[in-house]
Amino acid sequence: MNLDLNGKIAIVTGSSKGLGLACATALVEEGCRVTICARGEDGLLDAVTKLRTLPGGDERVLAVQADLSTDKGVADVIIRTVETFGGLDILVNNVGLGKGAGIVDTSDAEWHEAFDQTLFPAVRASRLAVPHPPLKQETAARQSTMLVFKDKRRQEIQNYAVVGGTLWILDEKKASKVPLSDLDVEATTRLNDERGVEFELPR
Repeated sequence: MNLDLNGKIAIVTGSSKGLGLACATALVEEGCRVTICARGEDGLLDAVTKLRTLPGGDERVLAVQADLSTDKGVADVIIRTVETFGGLDILVNNVGLGKGAGIVDTSDAEWHEAFDQTLFPAVRASRLAVPHPPLKQETAARQSTMLVFKDKRRQEIQNYAVVGGTLWILDEKKASKVPLSDLDVEATTRLNDERGVEFELPR
């Protein structure tokens, strides 16, 4: 089958086994660069080992261990993909959890867990995935970005993503939020232009 996906960049969530792994396999076979992700290290290692045995899979598969029920977990997967492959074209929201019984017997805690594990990961991943055109070649190895705040503070950051009115600062340990209303956007843009770093907010 040829779906004209050769060279496309894809993320498949919940992809260490089952339907998610099958989707990732099909995308690799179509010539895509594919990110797989899961919470469990052992299952993720088994999955990436299988995918890298496919023709071209050794260079076109990225595995990210992450908990997609958290903001940081979702952001890590998106940012790692964009930094590694240079953009994002396809998002397969496969991660999910099915528990409980009938409408009467399913507890509120089970409903909340289902939303946290199924609905919100898809919403967060979709929001972060939308504004990612391919990175320019010279910025694929991201330089640090300087933020200038309205109170004149400055902060140097490495990885970030903008969703709505919030800038997410991403590091190895946590994700923190900065309201765009706190930033002096004009000063931030000007300072980074002087440093040869592109800072542009999604329109």
